[in-house]
Amino acid sequence: SRPEDGRDAETLATLARLHLAVLDYEAAGSALAESEAIDPGCTHMLSTRAILAMYRGEFARAEQSARRSLAIDPRDAAAWKVLVQLRGGRVDTADAASIARLEADDSVPQRDRATLAYALGDCLYAQGEAGAAFAAWSRANARSAELARAEGLRDDAPTREREIDAIIRGFAAAPADDATAHAPALPVFIVGLPRSGTPLLEAALGAHSRVLA
Repeated sequence: SRPEDGRDAETLATLARLHLAVLDYEAAGSALAESEAIDPGCTHMLSTRAILAMYRGEFARAEQSARRSLAIDPRDAAAWKVLVQLRGGRVDTADAASIARLEADDSVPQRDRATLAYALGDCLYAQGEAGAAFAAWSRANARSAELARAEGLRDDAPTREREIDAIIRGFAAAPADDATAHAPALPVFIVGLPRSGTPLLEAALGAHSRVLA
């Protein structure tokens, strides 16, 4: 790593995650390439590379990167999450057992245990065990809510309503732009149940040069 200039492998992998969050895949790839040049064994980089490959539809490469990360750190929750998403929850018995074992391990960080519980729920649901799946998802939701409270994040409906009302008032009288002079865009709404893959589908569509997500 090169901590003297602030561009170590972990930080660059985190930067790549931020680029992924705004669907800037080219910038994410550049950050990951720099991260890998510094430390090819950085698991944060490898699991992020797996996510990028998955978003690009490069599923074999995504699984390869996730497996490389898990070979170095079998507790990499992000890599397990990618594998579960790639397989639609239909992972083999050994992988499912590893996920379940880690999800129940108190020494694993709470954020990772939440991720693992979501992944385990997907695995259980794919096996037809709906009750156990909902129990796992409930644990994941509880851990996520606990983390949000610890970080001072909470759902404040009255405040959110006031913010939205202010936006509506601010733009109610705004003049129309010249967008009507161009061919109208075709809106596409992605609708699905929770944990059904709608964000992933949005990300995949948004990667197209003629689609704005």
